[in-house]
Amino acid sequence: MTERLELNFDDLTIGEIEEIEELTGRSIQSIQDPEAPMGSTLRVLAYIIKRRDNPEFTLEEAGDLIVIQGDDDDEGKGDESTDS
Repeated sequence: MTERLELNFDDLTIGEIEEIEELTGRSIQSIQDPEAPMGSTLRVLAYIIKRRDNPEFTLEEAGDLIVIQGDDDDEGKGDESTDS
């Protein structure tokens, strides 16, 4: 079974952000643009996060992960009432 990895932009260190920007050639703000291509960016994000626990983890291995984007703004949206 393919491993799932939750991504949360709020959980990145400054050093990780610098490395992401270096590897993608894009600013962290442009990475969050929904119109921008995401494949290689998600691979880099997964690579950076997985290396926290496994320094031997490779960029190539990151391509096999399933990414779940964590977003604090979405928490509780299912609980919002539409009743007036």
